[in-house]
Amino acid sequence: MTEIEYINPQKGKYILLEYSKSSGWDIVRETRYGLPLDEIKQVHAYQIKYRDISPKNLLIVPV
Repeated sequence: MTEIEYINPQKGKYILLEYSKSSGWDIVRETRYGLPLDEIKQVHAYQIKYRDISPKNLLIVPV
């Protein structure tokens, strides 16, 4: 599994964006209201493992 690097992780809410060629960057439904960083990491890992999405196509963004 890929380890994610965080520069100055801060408390607060985050969303996860997924890139697709057809629609560009779109928010991952489970994160639309924002989640703490530890929960975002779990969703990120799930997207990679079970939905077979490349880590290059996922972006964690603070809100």
